[in-house]
Amino acid sequence: MKAAQAPRAALEGFLRAALERVDPAAAVRRAVQRSGERLTLAGHEVPVGARLVVLGAGKAAAAMAVALEEVAADRIDRGLVVTKDGPVSYTHLRAHETA
Repeated sequence: MKAAQAPRAALEGFLRAALERVDPAAAVRRAVQRSGERLTLAGHEVPVGARLVVLGAGKAAAAMAVALEEVAADRIDRGLVVTKDGPVSYTHLRAHETA
């Protein structure tokens, strides 16, 4: 029985890793880095004082917008998120729910 558990554990580990890689919020957290006032998006530094305008639409938009606000809410000038995920509360973004 123990030999059968090892392949199962390995497969479960692969599944967890795969799900983490495609999780929209986790993808934003990997791409958006913050260190004090320094903000980088996908490796590109956003100058302090620059307008950060956010536009999101689709199935993953709500989760991605929440993750972005967690990291950079004070740097977001404005934005719009269009999703079917129901009401989501944002600090600096406006939400629009579609049918």
